[in-house]
Amino acid sequence: MNALSTLLLTAGIDQAERDIGKLERMLKGMIMSISKWMEDNLFTVIFTIILAILVYVIGKKVINWTLKLTRHALDKSSIEEGVSGFICALVKATLYFFLIIIIFGMLGLDTSSLVALISSAGLSIGLALKGTFGNFAGGLMILLTKPFKVGDYIIAGDFEGEVTKIDIVYTYILTTDNKSIVFPNGDLSNMQLTNSTNEKIRRLDLMIPVAYDTDIDEARSVLLATCERNKLVIASEPKQVLLYEFGDSAINLSVRVWTNTEDYWTLKWELQEQIKKALDQAQISIPFNQLDVTVVQQK
Repeated sequence: MNALSTLLLTAGIDQAERDIGKLERMLKGMIMSISKWMEDNLFTVIFTIILAILVYVIGKKVINWTLKLTRHALDKSSIEEGVSGFICALVKATLYFFLIIIIFGMLGLDTSSLVALISSAGLSIGLALKGTFGNFAGGLMILLTKPFKVGDYIIAGDFEGEVTKIDIVYTYILTTDNKSIVFPNGDLSNMQLTNSTNEKIRRLDLMIPVAYDTDIDEARSVLLATCERNKLVIASEPKQVLLYEFGDSAINLSVRVWTNTEDYWTLKWELQEQIKKALDQAQISIPFNQLDVTVVQQK
């Protein structure tokens, strides 16, 4: 058994030595082949790499020059900052993509595989960020159609306030009590909203109740005189006091005057106080809700 073991061990060692020898010869052959290829193609490889670097440097300068011209053209137009920023980013990404494809082609790499890889990655990212792209599209619609701009006072659903910022994905609104509301542009672009500051002037409507025994002409005169004394009321625009409706406990008079948009709320608070004082001075009462009850006694 010892002799047999020794014989097998010796045979295994010999076989291992032969295999190692074959591997060494194979590696030497590969190294010689690579060396020969490098010697034959060294100039071509170096020239190709230098040319690729040169193309990249020149291409980068061309891209920067193109972006500068694009930004200059957009600054001269009336396009919103968010849209111009997006256009510049899109142009930059597109130009760099084509530059990389050109360089890969010069180096002998398969550009079709690269394009397929980028397309597949883009599809996967698009599916994962479906909601974000919806907000992105809504932001583009808002920035292009301009239903409102920064500084406008808008009413959207149950919220209202001043628009402080519009970016490509979200719109920021500051309420009158100093709360910041962030609206996704996808929702905001599909929502019915009111822009209260889109026009330079606005009409202020006040509903003033007076007692049923009030002289309507006298009340109208008092209200019109009060409106004319307020400097925030635009004198050139019509001022109206109309009998709006017969309420349960009072006759409701509609006061309609025009003012500059930025003075709307100030005028509303001032005019309501001035009207109350003027009606008190003219002894015209503003009734509260009341109910007349008639008791019928049955015999």
